[in-house]
Amino acid sequence: MKTLRNVITVAVLSAAFAFAQNVLAESAVIGEHTWSCSVSGGNATITGVSPATGDIAIPAKINGYDVTSIGEYTFWECRDLTRVTIPDSVTSIGYAAFASCSGLASVTIPGRVTRLDDYAFWDCGSMTNITFKGNAPTVGESAFHGISKDCLVQLPPGNKTYFICIAGIANADGTMIEVSRQWSGLNIKQN
Repeated sequence: MKTLRNVITVAVLSAAFAFAQNVLAESAVIGEHTWSCSVSGGNATITGVSPATGDIAIPAKINGYDVTSIGEYTFWECRDLTRVTIPDSVTSIGYAAFASCSGLASVTIPGRVTRLDDYAFWDCGSMTNITFKGNAPTVGESAFHGISKDCLVQLPPGNKTYFICIAGIANADGTMIEVSRQWSGLNIKQN
């Protein structure tokens, strides 16, 4: 019995060590920003930036790794962030990644993004422009809750999917199917 327990303990510790070796922490100074990320499977997840103010362009690569996601809480409460450019390499935006960025006015979502996690842009009250470059991704719970009702949501030409947002549900041409009472003034336009 003691031998079996020792074998199991060694197996668990070996698995944990192997997993830890596959996830790296990286940082790099690019321009005037210091970026932090975790790396797994050759892809980077942005986990932080300093300073997080003004207009920021997230890099497509950090230390040679493709940036494919923005992690949970990465820009949470970065109130002085005004505009963010997300590279085309990004496929997911994590839980509350930009939550409570009260100064964030504009964001462009790349065409490869397939998922906006819950609360991704929650409480971004200054948001006036959201542009989607591709078909609408899956949008998590309250992903855009609290943005301005004057926000313009722009969809790409030929968008073949419905777009689900805080205003309700729209056809690909921007006509509303179901309108939320709170956000009935939101402007959705096909480019």
